[in-house]
Amino acid sequence: MATTTSIPFTISPDAAAYVAELGMQQPMEQMLDRIRQTVVGLRSIGVSLQPPYDLGGGPAVIFDVTMDNPHLEYDPTESRFQRWQIETFPPEVFQHFTMLTVYGPNHAR
Repeated sequence: MATTTSIPFTISPDAAAYVAELGMQQPMEQMLDRIRQTVVGLRSIGVSLQPPYDLGGGPAVIFDVTMDNPHLEYDPTESRFQRWQIETFPPEVFQHFTMLTVYGPNHAR
């Protein structure tokens, strides 16, 4: 795994503003630390804000995580992170954050 100082990281201004509005900078930092510590082959992290869907709900903070392809039939990276979120935070916190993984080169924005 790469060291955390060498992992490209970006956060969009609207995502940063939304997290600040929610007062959830500390939980977000804790989630980012978890990603940095547990995602094998981590290449980059980009944080963006997804607008609400037409079906309801609010905006979502998306962790776009680029990683090496583990060449597994099923990659448990996202489900392990979701389980950790549920075990670590109340729904009022984790409902605002989602991690999506993609394999390949750095895609931090």
